Amino acid sequence: MESPHNSQKQTCVCERVSCVNVCECVRACVCDPTTLTCGHSFCRHCLANWWASALPRVRTDCPECRAVWTGFPKVNILLRLLSALSDDDLSAAPFSIRNESHRQIILEERHRLRQRRVSLNLWQYKDLNLGKTLFLLLSLRRFPRLTLLCLFLFDYDDTFLPFVHTSCPAQTTQDSLIDTPLDWPGWSQWAEFLLMYFLLPYQLLSAFAWHWMSVHYWTARLVMLHAVLLSTLDVHFFWTLLKRGQMRTLPKRVWQEVLAVITDASVFVLLWRLIPLFFCNFIFYYNLYICPFNTAALVKRALLQTDTQQQRI
Repeated sequence: MESPHNSQKQTCVCERVSCVNVCECVRACVCDPTTLTCGHSFCRHCLANWWASALPRVRTDCPECRAVWTGFPKVNILLRLLSALSDDDLSAAPFSIRNESHRQIILEERHRLRQRRVSLNLWQYKDLNLGKTLFLLLSLRRFPRLTLLCLFLFDYDDTFLPFVHTSCPAQTTQDSLIDTPLDWPGWSQWAEFLLMYFLLPYQLLSAFAWHWMSVHYWTARLVMLHAVLLSTLDVHFFWTLLKRGQMRTLPKRVWQEVLAVITDASVFVLLWRLIPLFFCNFIFYYNLYICPFNTAALVKRALLQTDTQQQRI
């Protein structure tokens, strides 16, 4: 039987752990936790507002204890990665938390963070998941339908569900109050998603990028423009096959392209640890900012060929 002293001690531990991820400025879950030299953590945005609250002078004292910090505060990676830990991760090295009740406290805190919709912006997600970011950037451009199917089968909770809730948000007030990234989408969301998935999958990416506007204004606009250009090429491709009576060749064409992508991806995966970081960053920024112009050139060429063929006829 557990003694009252142990029970009180465990309650104190629970309270301390539950307060680790709370920003004292807004009394909510901390987003981009930034830890000062005094040990207190705040949202990076809240800390930036505090820093600039006395312009033209700047504040370098802690909002909670008023201790002056030194240097440039950085995001606390350990607090940020808390939402990605599982019970097995906590019990294994390097954490090695043997006490089951302590692991349960951290897992409950992780669940609370995810319910609060604490998410990362594009650059933070890229820093934490560079390989996954490159995969999504390259594969969604070439095979949006197949990539979304893979996410549904193999990365449902972490990637697919947030994508559906963002690109096809709930329309009714009741759904919007209940839905979280962990919830099963409503029937209206599934209907909208499947319609766009089969007809205009790139517009799902455009709808997703629309929600970046407040954080990545110009990048989101470029992504939406790229999605429109890719949708134009997609529609032109299927229209050309239909007009030429070559729809039967579509499975063969898709299979050949899939094999080519699997070959390229296999080489990339095998050499992943040998690829320098600057090369990965080059691929990321090239596909994000340069490829839209290449796609625009392809759209212009495809439309000019269509006009030329019509004039010959």
